[in-house]
Amino acid sequence: MKASATFLVLLLAASASAQQLPKPDYSKEAIQEFVMSIEVEEESPVTYFPDSIRFNALGTSWSFKPYPNLVMPLSGTQLGVTQQLPDPFSLTGTQIATSPRNWYTKRELKKELDRINKRLKATVKVTTD
Repeated sequence: MKASATFLVLLLAASASAQQLPKPDYSKEAIQEFVMSIEVEEESPVTYFPDSIRFNALGTSWSFKPYPNLVMPLSGTQLGVTQQLPDPFSLTGTQIATSPRNWYTKRELKKELDRINKRLKATVKVTTD
């Protein structure tokens, strides 16, 4: 009962407020007056950024960085440098943790590859009488 009464009160309030709003004027003169009243802010000749200063002079936009490369950019943050996403493990030189079983498997695989390479690179000494 309370919910329906609240809904009815909100509905009546919304309709009453909608009737009080004046109708917008879309005439040609009103639109021209609105457009002409908009002020365009002129861009200041000097723009300050946290790491640099940019200014316009001699028809060119100049950028001045007093401390170039003070902090190394993170991997993947510069456009065109790499197509890979930032990898925190490669940035810090941390190896991804693996299970002991996986570690032993890699170790056995390396031993077997070393044996195969040793056989392939073996030199044979032939003596003739």
